Amino acid sequence: MYEIENLPIHEQVYEFLRSNRIVHNAADFCREYLGKSRSYMNTLKYTQHSPSPDAYRQLSERIGMLLAEEYKSETKDELKYLQEQIDVILEKT
Repeated sequence: MYEIENLPIHEQVYEFLRSNRIVHNAADFCREYLGKSRSYMNTLKYTQHSPSPDAYRQLSERIGMLLAEEYKSETKDELKYLQEQIDVILEKT
């Protein structure tokens, strides 16, 4: 897997979920994990904005739901790390 650490956190989550076959594409990720329209990530890239606090909250909650499912401990550890990073952003808003 290529480096994703330099990407914004929402893109890191997307790439992690995609590489682990948890989500199939950006449109599904936007709808299911951010609670937004299928083109939300494209809009964020084009406008160079970050996701809204609501989208971050939704993403953190969805990661929490994934943590309750059966995944390898390495996958859960990465999900926990990503969720912690999102929660830090939410604390600042």
